[in-house]
Amino acid sequence: MARPSLEEQIKWINRVFKKYPRLERTLSFYKDILEVRMNIRSYLYDIEAMHLCNAVIKSLEEKALMNKKPITYILDIRIPSLNNILNAVNSIINILNKHEFNKELENLSKILSEERNLYSIFITASFRNESKTFIELSSKLGINLKLLTFIFNTLIQSFLEELARKTSKEFLDNWLDIPCPICGREPFIAKIRDKKKYLVCPLCGSEYRTSSLLCVNCGNRDPYTLGFLIDKNNSALKIDVCMKCRHYVKVIDEDLLKEEIPGGLEDILTLELDKIAELKGFKKY
Repeated sequence: MARPSLEEQIKWINRVFKKYPRLERTLSFYKDILEVRMNIRSYLYDIEAMHLCNAVIKSLEEKALMNKKPITYILDIRIPSLNNILNAVNSIINILNKHEFNKELENLSKILSEERNLYSIFITASFRNESKTFIELSSKLGINLKLLTFIFNTLIQSFLEELARKTSKEFLDNWLDIPCPICGREPFIAKIRDKKKYLVCPLCGSEYRTSSLLCVNCGNRDPYTLGFLIDKNNSALKIDVCMKCRHYVKVIDEDLLKEEIPGGLEDILTLELDKIAELKGFKKY
């Protein structure tokens, strides 16, 4: 299943605000980001994504499987104009400032304007999931790594989601690796559907088949060192844990779910699971 459209995600947030009062601040921030993405998608990658025909997608899938690399790692990347990038970056920074995130981001637009090669480096690094590039530039520029990564991931996210919607189920079922087959991100959410387990990409939302016994952090398959924790308030939610590396993945069993958790909101609406896992000494990343 693909992630719903931006419009559908916003409708879902509007519906669940009252039901989750403790998550009001988080949901409000996420809604603001979705609205910004709606505004910037027309002059970034969304239009280009809409023109990805079946033949192009099939060719990308074949190359990805053959080279064992996610699609964006082999994609021919086209860089938008600097003005479009700056407008989009400023829109995202305004939301981050509205929600009282680090003010050091105010220098980012100036840096991008003065060092004109940087924006293409950031965009390429986002498509290729090159965390090392972001770490180096974050240190060099004195800008928070998580916020810097978030901004440029947000710029390409609509394109990635559309790419995931167009990708075939056969490709996703045949991938059989831990990183996302679309954009290479590491998952921290899984779903059970018709007794089959799927990993969920936190960025593009693709859902792809995986083994029932597998740690997505270290690759451990030993049933004696893999376990799970249960949310006593909701039997449809559990936490798969690895005793070797002490990492965890949140699992949503859609076969038992009484009320749908919409795509894009899985991590937010299961924050209680993070608290349970962290209290037991397990790590998400």
